[in-house]
Amino acid sequence: MKPENAETPDRWLTAAQVGKLIGFSADQVWKGEGALAELTPIRIGKRPVRYSEREVLEWMQSQYNKAKAEHLCQPTDNVFEFKKPKNLLRERGKQVIRQIRKRSNGE
Repeated sequence: MKPENAETPDRWLTAAQVGKLIGFSADQVWKGEGALAELTPIRIGKRPVRYSEREVLEWMQSQYNKAKAEHLCQPTDNVFEFKKPKNLLRERGKQVIRQIRKRSNGE
């Protein structure tokens, strides 16, 4: 039986794994550029630097929340609705025929 306040087990990720997870290069993660400076590199013994998977996931959530708060993820009012024709191939065929007729009539 687990205690209720027990933390979930953590995995240790390399810079390459973190980069793949968040969409950055391993060099950017390693250098800690920009917002990536918030991630804490940890050296475990003689092994290379690792990053806590839990911390990376929490960082990703915080970045999402910041973007959402700044309305970067919110839909805008100036987006128009595109109505797809019922038969897309038929509509495209009609467009091509109109273009050919225009060219043949010298327009």
